[in-house]
This record gives sequence, structure tokens and C-alpha cells, in this order.
Amino acid sequence: MTIPSVKASTQNVDQGGDKISLARADIKQNIDNVNEIIDHLGEGNNQLLIPLTGFVVTETTVGYDSAGEWNANKFRMALLGGRYYLRSTAGMGALTGVQSPYGSIPGASVTTSTPTVTNPTGYSATGTNYNTSITGGTWTNSVFGISGNADTNDNWTGSKYIGYSTGYDNYVTLPAGDYKVKLLSNINSITDTYTINPGFEGDTSAFTNLNIWNRTDDTLITSTNVNIADWDKDTAAVFTLATAKDVQFFNPTSSVEFTENSDDLQFQIGSSTVITGDVFNSGSPGTMWIWNPRIPAKLGWVTLVPNVYIEITKIA
Repeated sequence: MTIPSVKASTQNVDQGGDKISLARADIKQNIDNVNEIIDHLGEGNNQLLIPLTGFVVTETTVGYDSAGEWNANKFRMALLGGRYYLRSTAGMGALTGVQSPYGSIPGASVTTSTPTVTNPTGYSATGTNYNTSITGGTWTNSVFGISGNADTNDNWTGSKYIGYSTGYDNYVTLPAGDYKVKLLSNINSITDTYTINPGFEGDTSAFTNLNIWNRTDDTLITSTNVNIADWDKDTAAVFTLATAKDVQFFNPTSSVEFTENSDDLQFQIGSSTVITGDVFNSGSPGTMWIWNPRIPAKLGWVTLVPNVYIEITKIA
């Protein structure tokens, strides 16, 4: 849109005896010009600056779709300033507030969701000199120390919280147009490693990859200008949307990293004890036991990535 060039005439408004009825067209033209200028100035602000906040695990082996497929491209979803839970061995933390984006793009919006908490309950298993159970999201183990992928795989006797959160669906709605997306950060390297809830999950996530996902059509957005599957803070992704789309950002993983049963809540004991109850053996006797029905171990885990923003600029 350009600044208006058609001026309104003053012929019917410059004399005391002029009739307003004759000036109606000129008044309308002037109003149209003012509105066009306002629209033009508004469209001059074509940039959104959205807090990345961090990533939350949204795809797990226990979360296969109806076709039995797991998409590594959508492993960790960018929170985009949305609410999240941080859990510890003692329980689920408080639900955080929303961080608002800065700037605006006409027709664009940021949508964040409110996750819900699931606390598995009613699970139990017993064996020789062994007893374990899950009630209200708390996993209790007695007699034998066991190791499990709910935390740092240390041997333990006592209780741990193993609830998880679901329902994360954060995205940006963008109108048709050409876009440039980059990361803004004051950290030295975007490949720095951030710990997932230190002291509990005992896992780390190297933030080296970011992909841009077309949520509307469930496809990866690609570009001929840059490789958006592996980019750092100094790289910009450029792409075109023919129509309005909902766009998400993910930190993907590989199928090698995420092998079968790797995200089932499971435990290991130091002998070949036969165990009965709500578990089944996933390997040779005494190696690894999985809760049945399955419980996800990593679903809803949040990796905080502070001081990083996603900059979206509409360039055409």
C-alpha cells in the first residue's frame, strides 16, 4: 500500500455560503486518505519478536499417532512465551504465566495453550524381596534399590514424582506473504547445552537445531535460501506462505536418539527376580521392566532456553 495521492477538493468548503451537501464527496475522500495513511503506518510495523522461552517434549513413543508413526521433526516444541510446568522429584511445579510478544504484523497472532497434568495411579508390582507401586503420580519403591529413567538412573529406595503434563500447542498465525525468521540472543553460542530441570530428569538437550513447521498442513516449511533444519543464531530462514498458515517451531531429534521404549517409564533391578503385577519385561529377565499400561517418562519435560527470541519479519 502507498501513501494516498488523490487530494480532496476545497471548492465546496472554502466559502461561508458553501453547502455541505456539495462537499460530501470531498469529505469522504479526505476520510479515505486519512484511513489509508493510518493503514500504511500500521503496516510499516511488520515484525514480531517472540520469546522462545524453551522447549517442551510433545512427541514420545507412548504418543504414537493412529497410524503408528512418530515424527522426530516435532520432538520438542518451542513454548513461544506460553505457560508450562516444571516438575521435580517432589511434585509438579506451579503453572507459569504467559510472556507477551513484542511488535506486530497485521493479521498475525500468537496462540499459546494451557497444559494439563496427569498423575498416573493404581500401578503395582512385586517380586522376591521387592515391592513397588505408583499412586497419585508418586512412584514408591521399597526394600531393593532400583534404577529407572525417571531421573538420573541412580539406585534409590523411597519415592519420586513421575507425573507429566500434556496439551502444549503453541503457534504463530501468519497471513500470506514472504517472511524472514531468525534468532536473537545474548548468549555466546546457540549450541550451548541447557540442563532439563537440573537435579531431576538428569538429561541435557543441545539446542543446535530448529525447524519451522506448517501446523495447518502438517508439513515442514522448507526454503531454497537456507537450510532451516540446522541453523544458528546468525542464520535467517526465508520462506513464502501462499495463504495464511499456523506456524510452529521445533527442536527435532533423530530416530536413533529415540529408540523403541526409550520414553516408557521403566526400571531395572540388580537381579533376575521374577516380577508380577502391572509391568512387563522388555528384555532378558531382570534387565528392564516397563509399566503396563505404559507411562511416558519424558512427555511434558521442559528445557528452558533463556534470553532467546524468535524474530519474524514480513518482508513482502
